[in-house]
Amino acid sequence: MMLYTAYCSAMVTEKCSRVPALIYLWSAEHEGFESETQYAVEYVVHSAAGFYVKGVRLTAFMTLKITYVLGVIGLTLVTRVALAS
Repeated sequence: MMLYTAYCSAMVTEKCSRVPALIYLWSAEHEGFESETQYAVEYVVHSAAGFYVKGVRLTAFMTLKITYVLGVIGLTLVTRVALAS
């Protein structure tokens, strides 16, 4: 359940990284707002919105690495218990 929550949080972070492109797309329909659009996009990029765990931004790649490491640890424990009996 914790891995699923981390995965969903990472997906929200990935969606937040696409917001500047959405702002540019929206501003392309309304000509004449180049400087305001640039300031808005810079603000969104520098704010780095997303989920953070102890000051580190949670990404999909990080969640995949955590899942892999926990899988290796779990498989190692199961193998040691099976060989011990």
